Amino acid sequence: MIAFALWQLTAAAIGFSWVSRSERTRKLAGAIAKAIAMLGLAGVVVHYLLGRRQEAGDARAVAVSADLLALPAGRAILGVAAVVILALAGGMVDTEVRCTFMGDLDVRRMSPVMRRLIAMIGAIGHLARAVALAVIGLLVARAALSGNARRAGGLDAALRLLGDTGPGSVLLVVVALGLTAYGIFCLVDARTRRA
Repeated sequence: MIAFALWQLTAAAIGFSWVSRSERTRKLAGAIAKAIAMLGLAGVVVHYLLGRRQEAGDARAVAVSADLLALPAGRAILGVAAVVILALAGGMVDTEVRCTFMGDLDVRRMSPVMRRLIAMIGAIGHLARAVALAVIGLLVARAALSGNARRAGGLDAALRLLGDTGPGSVLLVVVALGLTAYGIFCLVDARTRRA
């Protein structure tokens, strides 16, 4: 995770030279955000490995939400967090629809069929990530609106929420297949990444 964060910071510092200035700015912001998220996650893992167990999954999300709600203007802060999470999910949908992720790959030596296959797998994967993140954003928004930290949740709660809907099992299978597609796309990305 630390290596991934360092790679993202390096990409932000010297990468993305093949895209326009506005696209470079967007990619730079995304790389920095990914680096911060990975460093935070690495901190949680190191904390755990040193024997200081933290709450898992939903319990941790509820604890963070409770801490934010305890602050002055805590509901507003949590609401802003929900908006940011939902905006990130929207950005992932935009990435999926426009297939902008393909611009980061060096696919010149691949056949057109292979390029289309990678684009399809990447689009499915990005959409699945966006759905999972959007549900988390909705849970955080629900906690902010109600002032009740227990209404927040992480990925565990998001998946349970999807599972509790009418077509729950089907939705969970679709999201699982989508996240698997994203994993496959990440392997292709690692092999063909421009920077």
